[in-house]
Amino acid sequence: MMHYSKAENLEQELTINDLPFDDFIPKNSKNFLWMQVKGGTKVRNVVEYVHSSLNKGEYRMLVWSGSGGGVIKTISCAEILKQQQPLYQVTRMAYTDVEEYWKPQINGLEEIIVKRRIPAIHILMSIDKLNENIEGVVKRFQNSNTRTDFWRDNQKQQPKFHSAAASMKSSIDKAHPH
Repeated sequence: MMHYSKAENLEQELTINDLPFDDFIPKNSKNFLWMQVKGGTKVRNVVEYVHSSLNKGEYRMLVWSGSGGGVIKTISCAEILKQQQPLYQVTRMAYTDVEEYWKPQINGLEEIIVKRRIPAIHILMSIDKLNENIEGVVKRFQNSNTRTDFWRDNQKQQPKFHSAAASMKSSIDKAHPH
């Protein structure tokens, strides 16, 4: 690849029909919110938008989708939203196709096209109960503690490493007096 330069990447565009939730969402349905998360997506912005849409009653179901560098952010969005709102969840993995085009830097060489399959994730979340007999359905997640409750309740406990470090220092001082 030393005599080539990368020209472009063409990633397969997802459509509603590509979502792996035929058992929950009828084809061509528009009754759900679909958030496609990319590597550059600002997590806070999209989570706030989704939370607001669900609270206003605009949607009762949503799908988070991401591939490649967006997979981690997709998972983060779903996890943050679950902390704010009790939802049922189904997670499905898939692959998306990417074609990389490499242009030759030397005359006489041909263009190279590399086809790759990269991982993708789709997370369906619903306010309404989902059929729990379908594989992968996670029951409604109800968070009983807010973040502030967690930190307030656990602030009373002092970390044990301070006392362990103090006893270790004491042992060293006894073994090696100055």
